Amino acid sequence: MEKEFIFLLPSQAHMAYELIWERMDWMERNQIHQWVKGEYDKAYPESYFADKAAAHQLVGIELDGRLIATAVILDKDSRWGETTEKAIYIHCLAGSTSFPGAGRCLIERIEGYAKKQGYEYARLDSIRTSKRLFGYYASLGYIKVGEGEEPFYRFNLYQKELR
Repeated sequence: MEKEFIFLLPSQAHMAYELIWERMDWMERNQIHQWVKGEYDKAYPESYFADKAAAHQLVGIELDGRLIATAVILDKDSRWGETTEKAIYIHCLAGSTSFPGAGRCLIERIEGYAKKQGYEYARLDSIRTSKRLFGYYASLGYIKVGEGEEPFYRFNLYQKELR
């Protein structure tokens, strides 16, 4: 069956949240300190994902009726400051550990959607200390273009030109 790119409904937000928790467990096991339990889930509770779904900003990949990847897509991101380029910002990307490549598939589908909508760039951020995530995003064609810092988060900024 085909992997389908979908916009989630608020009633489906719990499925996205379950994937977030699955990925938090995976990050903990792999010593990636991007999404730390007790912090990330407080900053991004299930209601956050329901709100994003209601705003048509929660997307996913569905396979045989099962959500296997999810992300939030935004038109603006304060971590990037004011920009003149039309960019889509990818946040809260989580792919099921039971379906290797699901996250990559979702990023590619988001990029395809963004191109059709006239976006010039796809952008995302990740924790500055993770060489593993840097390698992953580089393998997808993302280039590190900056760094930023918030009270509890030091991050790299990555972008990919959509042609």
